[in-house]
Amino acid sequence: MSDKFITSKLAAYLALPGNRHLLQVIAAMAILSFSDNLVLTVMPPASLGQYLLVRAVICVVMAALVIMLAGSSWRPVRFVAVLVRSAFFAGAMGFYFGALVFLPVAEAAAGLFTAPIFVLVFSSLYLRQIPGWRRLLAVLAGSLGVVFLLQPGAADFTLWHLMPVAAGALYALANLIARHWCADEPPLALVLGYFILTGIGGLGLLIASGYASGYASGNVGGLGLAVIWVGLTGWQWISLLVQAGLTLLSVWMLISSYQKGDTTVLAISEYSFLGFAALFGWLIWGVLVSAMGWAGMVLITLAGALIIARSPNQQTQPGKA
Repeated sequence: MSDKFITSKLAAYLALPGNRHLLQVIAAMAILSFSDNLVLTVMPPASLGQYLLVRAVICVVMAALVIMLAGSSWRPVRFVAVLVRSAFFAGAMGFYFGALVFLPVAEAAAGLFTAPIFVLVFSSLYLRQIPGWRRLLAVLAGSLGVVFLLQPGAADFTLWHLMPVAAGALYALANLIARHWCADEPPLALVLGYFILTGIGGLGLLIASGYASGYASGNVGGLGLAVIWVGLTGWQWISLLVQAGLTLLSVWMLISSYQKGDTTVLAISEYSFLGFAALFGWLIWGVLVSAMGWAGMVLITLAGALIIARSPNQQTQPGKA
């Protein structure tokens, strides 16, 4: 088979808008999973609070440059809605990044991807609607996946290992608010709101951990919440800059895809993040996901895909930042 034939077939495939958007989302997930695996180059020795604060400042500066150069709209239409959505989203990402201290990126992300299950649960409670048997089966499968993933009976299990699930719950609330109250908001307003609230949260963690420990050096609760500001090396600053740049790039790729593509198909394709995260975790850190971990990720993926595929007028807030 000639190279010319392969190239022509690939060009024809990419010419179809649906395929192009799908591949763009998968590429964005690969970029995000690589970026998230770089977190451990900074944290530890940096604390969770310091990491969130510094990363947020870098991302806000980069986003501001994009706004100035491109003249993009960034002013929110409903300030309170953007604020509340950003607070839930920032909380979700705080729990997610905190979980990376305990779990490989792929397993922590699987907890985050329980969001569709929580969306179904919260929507059922809010709308007083009883979900059908397929969705109930999806919830049970996803819950079983969480048990396989976290293995609560294991000797090294602590309550901190529930952080990815808490991230999934907060992410679901952020998605519900985005769907019902922020549908007309400029994408940059949501991105900036998230990073600003993340920076404020990181600063709050630094202050709280210092206060709780009487400003003595050390860690709080094993979470790496160091109470002193850790000086970063040149390579760690480069890693932070790379992470911030890749995050903004992937968010732009996701937003542009969701504006024109089939949201249901694209939302399901986001689960490719788990496979990429496991791959980069192995390539960069030599970390292998356990068999139970893989079983949990598969169940969570199947549950999320089933819920998303059967959701009418599916609208999902693209990607995580």
